[in-house]
Formats: sequence, C-alpha cells, structure tokens
Amino acid sequence: MDHPFELFMCCPGGGTVICNKAITVNNDYKQIGFIYHCGKLKWYVDPKTYVPEEDRIRIEETAARQAEEWEKWFSSLPEIDQYCFLLDNVPHKIFMEAIHMVNENSQEKILFLKKGYLDSIPGEFTSKMSN
Repeated sequence: MDHPFELFMCCPGGGTVICNKAITVNNDYKQIGFIYHCGKLKWYVDPKTYVPEEDRIRIEETAARQAEEWEKWFSSLPEIDQYCFLLDNVPHKIFMEAIHMVNENSQEKILFLKKGYLDSIPGEFTSKMSN
C-alpha cells in the first residue's frame, strides 16, 4: 500500500460512511465506502488493494452486524408494517408487480418485496444474509 491509511466510520443517518482519515478531498476525509442500513456494503475503492486487511475485516464485520440488526428490526415489525415499509421503499416496477399478486398470501408478497428492496440497494452483503 503506497498511501497513508487511517480508518474512520461515522453514522450521519441512513447508513455508515467509511473514510480514510489520512487523506482529505475537498476539506473532508476521503470516502472509500458506505454501509447501508440493511448491511449492504458499497465500496468506492478496491478494498483489497486500498484498505489494510485488519481494517477491511473490521469494516466487513460492521456491515455484517448492521445486516443482523436490520433483519432483527425488520422481523420485529408486525406483518402489515413490513408490507407498508417495503411498498414505500421498493422500485416502482416491483411495487406494481406486488400489488397485482392476487394468488399469493401476504407472507409470499413480503418475501417478494423484501428481495426486490434488498436487490435495489447497491453493494454486497459481507455475510450470508437471507433476502
């Protein structure tokens, strides 16, 4: 690695911003990735060449923990709240498909919507997260 690196993570809302505190861009820490509230990790750099291994492991563990917390939160919602949350947050195409699903029960619709929701968020899960 031919550049200085100091990991900095913060949660300003909506997820966790991952930065290299040792480098500034436009008077701010260089953003190198983002962990969405559901635990998906989106890199803005090549993590294998840019991020030291111990910091990459810490970031991936943080993302996996966030995925578990989101899943626990989502599962704790009543079925109607899960359905409403997903309808409010899926892409329009998925929304339209779901409201036209007349032969599926509510749990099947929720699974369909959840997959559409998670698939619409960029990035990857760092652990075996069910969607």
